[in-house]
Amino acid sequence: MCTRSRLPRSRRGTYLTLLMMFAAATCRLLFFLQSRSAPTFLEPIVDSRTYHDLAMMLASGESPGDRLLWQGVWYPLYLSGVYAVFGASIVAAKAIQILLGLGTVYLTYLSGLRFGGVRLGLLSGWIVALYGPLVFFEQQLLPTGTAAFVSAALTYAAIRLWDCRGRTQWFLFGVIGALSVYVRPTMIPVAIGLLAQLFRAVWRDRQRLATVGAYLAGALVVVSIISGLVWQECGRLGIVPESGPINVFIGNNPNSDETILIRPGEEWAKLLRRPENNGYPPGVKGGNEYFRREVIRFVYGSPLRFQGGLVNKSLALVTSRELPRTVDIYFHRQWSECLAVSVFRIGEWGFPFRVLFPFAVLGLITDWRRYRSGPILLVVAFQALSIVLVFSAARYRIAIIPGLAIMAGSGALALIRSIRSGAWKSGALSGLIVAAVLVLQTLPGPFPQETESIADDLYFEVGKGLYEKGLWESSKHFLVESIALDPGRHASRQVLGIVLAELGDCDGAVDQLLMVDSGCDSPMRQQVKLAREQFILGKSFDRIPE
Repeated sequence: MCTRSRLPRSRRGTYLTLLMMFAAATCRLLFFLQSRSAPTFLEPIVDSRTYHDLAMMLASGESPGDRLLWQGVWYPLYLSGVYAVFGASIVAAKAIQILLGLGTVYLTYLSGLRFGGVRLGLLSGWIVALYGPLVFFEQQLLPTGTAAFVSAALTYAAIRLWDCRGRTQWFLFGVIGALSVYVRPTMIPVAIGLLAQLFRAVWRDRQRLATVGAYLAGALVVVSIISGLVWQECGRLGIVPESGPINVFIGNNPNSDETILIRPGEEWAKLLRRPENNGYPPGVKGGNEYFRREVIRFVYGSPLRFQGGLVNKSLALVTSRELPRTVDIYFHRQWSECLAVSVFRIGEWGFPFRVLFPFAVLGLITDWRRYRSGPILLVVAFQALSIVLVFSAARYRIAIIPGLAIMAGSGALALIRSIRSGAWKSGALSGLIVAAVLVLQTLPGPFPQETESIADDLYFEVGKGLYEKGLWESSKHFLVESIALDPGRHASRQVLGIVLAELGDCDGAVDQLLMVDSGCDSPMRQQVKLAREQFILGKSFDRIPE
């Protein structure tokens, strides 16, 4: 039998819970309304554009083929379901993700409630409710917000059901566990760890064997459904994204500081061509074989550099700053006052992770006996390990925020108890722990992701997307912005040249195209001049060389 969750029985506790959820909804709605002025609100770019395009194809009945397997299959399948019901509505997709965000808040509250009582539940829930980076990423066309939701759901399910022997509940636990793996492949170690603990419990109590069967049955149902959908679209199965080997290579090679800065476009295309240039068969299979061998060669050939890289990526994971990866949250602050207040950076100090993580460490230390044998630490630690093995970025650590919020609540409550009880030595020790973690978060860096701005990428991708839709005047505006930020960005000048040609500005078009590469050879210049003559004669402008 399972005991019921310890919901607050007092009227005050109920009011505080409702107030917490109201604050969470208000914060998310404010950001939604304010961010409508952001260029990417209705014009997804980079990974968001990939997911959007795949979902559009699936919703229209068109098969994306192997493209579906390149990244995680869950999010495009989910997004296609939204588009099938509401049309190709990005607004509807974001609205549903807001609801999932509220679910993340409530599940975190329930986990804290069951783990440490009403105060811990409310405090951890409030942290997640007002956590700016989470609010931001919940409303991007990325699986980040969904990953936070399933992480919170898996944590609560584990806490709620660990001493439960009900088969129905464990069946649902298996469903959540399998779903979390599809949503974020970094959850695979978490699912394996939880299953290992379950087998350990069964070994001690054979009467719980039925719970293992129920758990596996629930997981099998999810795997069967999603595998069936993937097989229907691709003709083969896939749980782990095919981009896994290249992502592992990006963070684990002798020049990882350079590869982690590779941008979408020609730089990324060059990386994808590297296996073929080294004699491997063209295609995903040959590419993955090349990148796997390169990683193994690096690990065994330069073990000290590999270990040093792990240390550096661990420091990047816990830094107080939000490291960009195709999305720079600090750059988006200009389009939302709500985001500007809840996420900011002063020098090397980044808020709010600078406050969250030190108190999470304090909570883990002060309440170690309970955390070491519970699922909260397992969910956080195994996900963190998966991130460090690849590379760190702000959007990847969002999934561990619900677990860290519970730990941070424990730390804050422990410090308050020390102060109220007059245990000044304990309070001083807690202060020293927090101060030490603050130093750890501040001194390392700058990390490679912080050395270059990706703002010009945003404007270029938006401008290119608008050009493809035939919105040439709007496209021109964003491409000009991209060139203003990076005058040497040839791709921006190239697309701008074509846009200007479509707008009838032949001289401006050719001027931009001639500036694509100041060192280009004479034949290319001759081709551009020929293209100008063709345009003047009313011929196609599409033959301008890339």
